[in-house]
Amino acid sequence: MSVLGAGESWEAAELESSLAIRKKVLVQCRTLSDEERLRRSKQVISRFLQKLSMESGKKVGLVASLPDEINLWSLNYFLAQAGFETFFPRVLNGVFLKKVPAVAEPEIHPSPVPTLEWVRMSAQSVLAQPVGPGQPSPGRIQVERDLESWERGAYGILEPSSVLEGDLLPHLDWLIVPGVAFGPGGERIGRGGGFYDRFLAQMPNVLRVSLAFDFQILPSLPQNSWDQSVHWVLSETSEVRTPFLEQWLSNR
Repeated sequence: MSVLGAGESWEAAELESSLAIRKKVLVQCRTLSDEERLRRSKQVISRFLQKLSMESGKKVGLVASLPDEINLWSLNYFLAQAGFETFFPRVLNGVFLKKVPAVAEPEIHPSPVPTLEWVRMSAQSVLAQPVGPGQPSPGRIQVERDLESWERGAYGILEPSSVLEGDLLPHLDWLIVPGVAFGPGGERIGRGGGFYDRFLAQMPNVLRVSLAFDFQILPSLPQNSWDQSVHWVLSETSEVRTPFLEQWLSNR
């Protein structure tokens, strides 16, 4: 049983624990070579696609993976080619986060609060991106205007260009939610910016899917009052399924 120091709140203790877990898991993520990361990522994606019904909805929220995350570009390519409407997030009012280390304690957000908006990207724009370091794109030609549809945003994440129209509350059937660590009930810890927690709180009926490596799924995970969980977590050999997922699938 943890003993709190004088004047220390349970919320503060939970935050400190979350920061320690985030740091430890990110260190593990960064020890993977590019080749190993890509191999294991494709293994997870293959498992997911075997379980994914093509009737599960065609409007999906996707992510542009960071170098130290599971590489999901192969999934993005598949869905774009299969005719899904692919939406990618863009951070609003988040420029200040570019210089914040991923494992550092989140800074106090200035007003207005940073948030996510979503931009529908064409299949051609998605296919113009390389799958990883030293890897070619699946598109035959990387057309200049397609590459210009993307730019680097908060945390250095690849985002839809700021000139493209976005939507704060898009109609999505399901979306991929990135994360650093996950618990047995779908609990999630992200990088500390709170972007997805704020967005997901406004989208309670959208299926939330997270793809991860085995070591990112933990036996337990501390949560704060603002943390938003996910409904389905899939890794190389593990799977977390929640009642929300089963109900969602039964309604398809």
